[in-house]
Amino acid sequence: MTKQDETLRWQFLLDEDRWESRAKIADLLAPGGKTDGAPSVAPSVRAGSARQWVLRRLLLLTTLVIVGAAAVALLWQNAQSALDEVQGEIQATIDLEVLAAEQGDPWMMAALLDEHVDAGWRNQMMVRFFPQADERKPQISTHIGDFDLQNGRALVRVVVSDSRLATPYQETRIYRETNTGWIRTAPDVDFWGGWETQESTHFSFRHRQRDRNAVTAAAPKLDALYEQVYRLVGLPIDLSSDKIQVEVRISGAISQGNTRSANGQLLAVASPELLPRPLGVSAER
Repeated sequence: MTKQDETLRWQFLLDEDRWESRAKIADLLAPGGKTDGAPSVAPSVRAGSARQWVLRRLLLLTTLVIVGAAAVALLWQNAQSALDEVQGEIQATIDLEVLAAEQGDPWMMAALLDEHVDAGWRNQMMVRFFPQADERKPQISTHIGDFDLQNGRALVRVVVSDSRLATPYQETRIYRETNTGWIRTAPDVDFWGGWETQESTHFSFRHRQRDRNAVTAAAPKLDALYEQVYRLVGLPIDLSSDKIQVEVRISGAISQGNTRSANGQLLAVASPELLPRPLGVSAER
């Protein structure tokens, strides 16, 4: 029997994909190769597919992050633009109030006050703007330090410089949005919250939620002052006596200062948020 000559053929596969295809065919034809219908995949092919899968997922995740960041930035920009617009509208109303005060025009000032609130509050505001005749023409400037919005109302912290005063001051005002713009209105529970109570050694306080921190800070100072007055006049301090009732109000007859009730049992004071105060002095002080 003539020995069969073995023939060796060379093929130059310049394309990597064609080489991998030939390698798969060789694996199938090789003795012991896979015959169960599942193709054998070279490690380099598996690694390449895994890398492509990871890259696709990273690309998708990056795209989602970029789109999400752009959406958040757009929402923030729109919200900030709306807040800037509101601030500009409120500042325009404040500028009209300044003009009325500088010109001494009570009719103009009255038109800038909310007519749907207690008449007592309107009168108090008019007295504050026109306390007495002054030969000097005032020069007033204002700017908004900060503001909060809630239910069509704005709690505005205004910084005021008045040529009749030695130093600028800050105060909290409430404005209500109307069809024709913003007007000054009386404070209400929208920003001050419900009633709360606190007790100290000599005082019993009734106040609203916004004034909680101010009352907490003031209570020990009032106790110390109360005892100091008793010692100065030589009276003993009776801890068994009834505590002095203090009510911190945002409406009614009190707009600034304080007063006692008719029976002398209740000391009514205005919310410190509503009192004009020098710059740098918080309501708690």
